[in-house]
This record gives sequence, C-alpha cells and structure tokens, in this order.
Amino acid sequence: MSIERVEHPYCIIPVDDPVHPIEVNESYLELFGYTMDDYKSGKINFEHLISPEDKKAVDTLWATEKKNFYYLRHNMIKKDGSKVLVDAIATFFERDGTKYVRVSLSDYPRQKELAQKGDSYRKELEVLTSDMMGGVAVLYADDLSIYRCNNEFRRFFDVPEGETVPPVEAFIDDAEKKRIIDTVNDAVEHNIPAEIEIKLKVGGQDRCFLFMGRPFDNDGGRTLLYVILYDMTREMKMMEELELQAARYRFITKSIDCIFIDYDVQSDTLSFSSGINRYGDSDVGEYLAKHKSYDNIHPDDLTIFVTNCGKFIEHPYSSDFEIRTRAFDDDYTWYKLSLTSVAGADGSVTKIYGVMSNIQDVKKLSKRLEMDNEYINFLITTDSVTGMLNYKTFVSKAEELLIFTALYIRISTAFRMSMTTSALRRATRCCARSDR
Repeated sequence: MSIERVEHPYCIIPVDDPVHPIEVNESYLELFGYTMDDYKSGKINFEHLISPEDKKAVDTLWATEKKNFYYLRHNMIKKDGSKVLVDAIATFFERDGTKYVRVSLSDYPRQKELAQKGDSYRKELEVLTSDMMGGVAVLYADDLSIYRCNNEFRRFFDVPEGETVPPVEAFIDDAEKKRIIDTVNDAVEHNIPAEIEIKLKVGGQDRCFLFMGRPFDNDGGRTLLYVILYDMTREMKMMEELELQAARYRFITKSIDCIFIDYDVQSDTLSFSSGINRYGDSDVGEYLAKHKSYDNIHPDDLTIFVTNCGKFIEHPYSSDFEIRTRAFDDDYTWYKLSLTSVAGADGSVTKIYGVMSNIQDVKKLSKRLEMDNEYINFLITTDSVTGMLNYKTFVSKAEELLIFTALYIRISTAFRMSMTTSALRRATRCCARSDR
C-alpha cells in the first residue's frame, strides 16, 4: 500500500502587497467557495477574506512581532458571506530579494469535528499510554497532521492540555518534512515500523526526537499512523560531549609519550590507549590469569610488578612504581606506572586506572649525572700527573685521620683509667674484709 500526499490549503503573498497573492492552491480556494478560474480572472478580493473584526489584530501582530513564522486562529469570509474559523500558519521567507509569506490554513470546525468523533478513542489512548515513555500520538500518514495525542506529546510542543496542537509542519522545515514523509511512505507501503531521528524547532530552540511509528488504521481513506516520540535532546547533547571528550582524549594520548590503561578486575581485561603493543590488541583478555605480562617484563622487575598488582587488587589503593618492559618497544624500556584502584558497592576492587609514562630518558640522564659526579670528584681529589691524591685532598684526609686517632687515644685512655679505678676499688674491699 502507498500513500498520497494531501496538501493543506495555502497561498503565497508578497509582504509589501498582501492583496495580490502570487500563488494559491485549489484547496485554499475551495475552503472559501472559490475556484481557480475565479482566481485567474481576478474575481477574488483577498483583502476582504479576513474577517473585519480580526483583521486589525492580525495586522498588528504581523507588524509588531519579529518571528520566522506565526500561528493564528481567526475568522475568514467565504464567497457566500459566511464565516469559517481557521488555524493559520504564516511562514516568512525571501526570494530574489523580495520578502514573501506562505500562509497555510486548516478548517478549525472540521478539526474540532474530528476531535469529537475520536473522543472515546482519545480516552482509551490516554489510559494505554499513561505509563509509556515518550509522547504518543496518532497522525495522518499523508501529511503528519495530528489526529490524537497524549499530554506528554503536548508537552513536547509546549501546548497546554485542552488546546489544539498545531500541525507538525509548523515545527519542521521542508527538507526535514520530506525525509520524514519518505520514511513513513516506505513504512505504509511495506507495512513495517518507521524509525527516524528528527529535529523540531520548539520555542525557538532545536530539539532532537526519536520518531517511531507504524500504520494501523484508516480514517476516511487516510492512513493513520501510531507514533511514539521520544525526546533525545539531552541524550544527544551528552553524546556530543562524550564525542568531544573522546576527541580530546585521543589528542592527548597522541601528543604525550604516555599510555593510559584501564583494567577490569571482573573480566580480567586490560585496555591500552595505544594499539601498538606486543599483545596485538588494545584490549587484552585473561591478562593476569594467563600471566601474559610475564614475557614482556624484565626478570629483575617481575617481583615488583606482581607484588604491586596484588596491593591494587586487594583493596582501593593509589601509588606508583617503576619497571622495565618491552610491551611497547623492541628493547626493555623504563616505565613509571601511576595507578589507582576503585571499589564497587560491596567494597571489592572493580577497576584499576592509571598511566604508564616512558622514563627511559630520565633514567639515562640520572645514570649519566651519577657517572659525571664520580668523574668530577675524581678530578677534584687526584693529581693529574701522579694519579695519587693531590696536596689539598691529602692534607684533608690526614687531618681527618689525625682527629680520628686522637679521639681513639682519648677514649682508650679513659677506658683503661676506668678499669684501673675499678680494680683498686675491688682490692680495697677485699682488704677490708680480711681485717675483720
């Protein structure tokens, strides 16, 4: 089954000359009892179509409000002199330097009649959709005009309960409308669900929605579409922010000589920010269970690695340590691991996060400074001709030795005197006991 587009009554008029429209369609003319021949022969006075009591208010609104489109409800005069209440959507645009307004109309009494006709269905719809996420509505598949909707659907369009929701075309541009209509047409033709992300302009703000619909019934030959509309504006903004953060993360990881790591304890999976490693993948499963790191860590540093891993897994812990690994290089390279582990609700560790910093150059520089300090000390203390201690160093060493010797002699002498005194005291006590 295919659908056929039914266009709302419309006319296009120059802003500076609203009495002479440059384009009208037959539906517009039929709404007021005129024909296309009446229009072509100039028998229609467009200035008098708007009811006199409403014309001043309409003209005032257009002159004072500065918007791209307006939604109005007012009376218009038919050919036979009777009045018809219409909902009018006026959309302003510019073409070849001239400003125009496209006015689309809908017969309000007809829409109200359809509303009354479906009152029982509306109640049933409200009951069925009261606990459903998103706004729910029944739309005409040919032009997406609203047949019925729940209060959540109204809220999306900032329309209070009891008021008529404007046609969807008031909130979307022509390109977006065509994309939606094409999707719906395909769904109706093949009797399949329609799902598409759309953008609507509500209150001057762009909002993103997930549009999900399915054809299910007919009304006067027009296919009805059951639609669920889910507001994705917040989710889309969050996704954009996540994508931005991911881009920043990728830039940082490419700009510095560091590797970010993320270890999931439960799945025993280690993830690297760099895909260039000897494991062949950025995500390494069974990392600890299979001891996959052992072959790439320097044998002298393996104990340090295993001991620290146990500390991080045992309880929440933050620290850093240094090891040599060839997981990212052809030869063993020094890396500093700065890690922290976090616990779940039950207190057990669930994740270990951290960064591996290449400190090979730092180690080389530290070793070089150590060797340079030893050489400088050799030059300061050694005679360049004899290779023995120079005069200044010899005198300094001799003074230290003499001071140490003198101190030793004083301590030894004091010790011997102490021992002699103790011996005399013991002898004296023995003599005293003999005399008694």
